[in-house]
Order: sequence, then C-alpha cells, then structure tokens
Amino acid sequence: MEAVLDELTLVECTQCDIGSRIESLAKTLVALDELGVPRVVRTVADATTRVVSGGHGLSKWFFDPTVDRDAGRLVARRLSSQPYIDGVGGLFEVIEEDKLVETCIGGAIAVGLGYCFFTEGFPVGLPGAMFNDDRDRSVHVYCLSGDEESRENVVLRLLLSEAHIESERAQIVAKIDAHIANGEAILRTAEEVFPNLLFGATARTQLAELTGAEVHYVHVLRHLRTLQSAAMSWAAGADFDPAMSWSPESNATLEHGRFGRLRDFPWPDGYPAKRWSKHSKIGPNAYRIYFEAFVQKEGPEVCIGYVGPHLPTVKDPN
Repeated sequence: MEAVLDELTLVECTQCDIGSRIESLAKTLVALDELGVPRVVRTVADATTRVVSGGHGLSKWFFDPTVDRDAGRLVARRLSSQPYIDGVGGLFEVIEEDKLVETCIGGAIAVGLGYCFFTEGFPVGLPGAMFNDDRDRSVHVYCLSGDEESRENVVLRLLLSEAHIESERAQIVAKIDAHIANGEAILRTAEEVFPNLLFGATARTQLAELTGAEVHYVHVLRHLRTLQSAAMSWAAGADFDPAMSWSPESNATLEHGRFGRLRDFPWPDGYPAKRWSKHSKIGPNAYRIYFEAFVQKEGPEVCIGYVGPHLPTVKDPN
C-alpha cells in the first residue's frame, strides 16, 4: 500500500516546464506522506533515465538550477529506493511466483500500475499535458497459471497534484486505515504512518491489546492521525494545538496525592520523566491519549504516554 509511480508518465512534454512537473510530483508525495502513506515510491529501474525534457532524463533535472532544490532532491531520494519493481529480483517476481503476469496500457507494458493494482497502492505520475485532464488509466491485466488464464481490465486514477490528494482525501484515508486493522498494526506501521509519534512503554502495551473491534478503536486511530498531522505542520514558535478535543490536566488533579501519580507513565527513551498532563478526549469519559510535543534537531516529535480509559480526577473521582 505504497505510492507507485506510473513510469509511462515519464515522457517529454513540450507544453510543460520540467521544473513545475517535478515540483508538482514532490508536493503530491508530501501530501501522501501527511496522510500516512509509506515514504517510498516504488518504480522501475530506469525511471530516472527516461527522457522527460530537453532530451534528458530526471537524473539530469533533479539537480538543475532551474528546478526547485528541495523538490528535486525529494523526488531523487524517493526514486532511488530499492528494490525496484521490475527486473531480476524485482518486486514483481513476488507477485508472479508460479504464474505469468502481464499488465499493459494499449501495447505498452505498465509495470508500475500493474504492481499498484496487485498491492492496492496509490498511483502517482509526473504531470504532463497529455494526461492531466484524463487521469483514469485503463490497465489490461493478463495472468497465466498452468492451463488457466484470466484477463481483465481495471481502471486506476492517477494522483498528479496536491489538489488530487485533497479531493480524494477521504478515500485515501479509508484505504490506509483498512490496512491498520488493530493496535499491533498501528505499532508495526508506526514508523511509516506516524513517523513523528513516539510511544512510551505503557502506550505500546495498551495499543498492542486493541483488537480493532472496540467502539473507540477508529477514534484512537483518528486522534493519532491528527497528532501526526499537527506535528508535520507545527511551525517554530507556535503553540502545539492539534485539531481535536484535548486539554491539559488541572493542577488540582496533577498535584493530588493519589490521582496525580496515575499520570506517571513511562516516557520514550531520551525524554524527561515528568508527569503527563495534555490529553485528547475520545467521547465523554471514554478514552484518553496523553501526549506531549517537542521540537528536536530532527524536527517536531510527539510523545504518547497513555492510550486508555478515562482516569479519575479531583472533579470526577470515579
């Protein structure tokens, strides 16, 4: 369930500026990052050498002074990720196993979109005038296994801009969440889906116990996503204010001899062992997520100390 590049969009476009095309692709990938799509772009081995402008491939344009520096380097890093889809030892071999698989558009082999179809990935492309107005890609899928063969046509819609991500945000998020079926899946995918969140020992234990069938599970997932989004957009000097229901604990509760100690959860390694106060509210007296945000050298990070039932307070001791 990764971003997958349609290599057939890597073509020359005399009507388009290559710098704008690369910058648009970079912004598309960042927008997918913010929704929790793993930060890698699966592609073919020759993606960076296919001619896209002025007789040159992307590898020439990534570092050209006419191309936005950050955009060029971001796309360059993503497209150099191994392994590639095609070739000996490529990811498509795992899909084929003991069968022959061919995916194409018209007469052109479409390895990227084929891989995207089989892995339920998100198809992205380098924008170009020839397909910007017609994002639907009709892919012919042919499978041969022994004496059995199957043919079908599937339609995949390209994501070519931030606007496309925004317009399909709900469907993308639903697709991602469907792959995070329980608390163990949250922890397993945390580095990719929630890269700015760090979980303390208590929070990790609590998450691992969630089966996904709980009424509050989808809300836990939603609040974690909100904390991740808030961390990514947190500007230096601004207050950390995630777009969800949350508040700090009252001083009376924090300083209470019994109730205060209930907020002493373990911190992730390297963080100060202080009493937790800020917490999100998942329904009245239901679940709480205790969190604290920090700006580190690597960027914003949000520590999660507790994911569990409402804790007693001075005002509500039960």
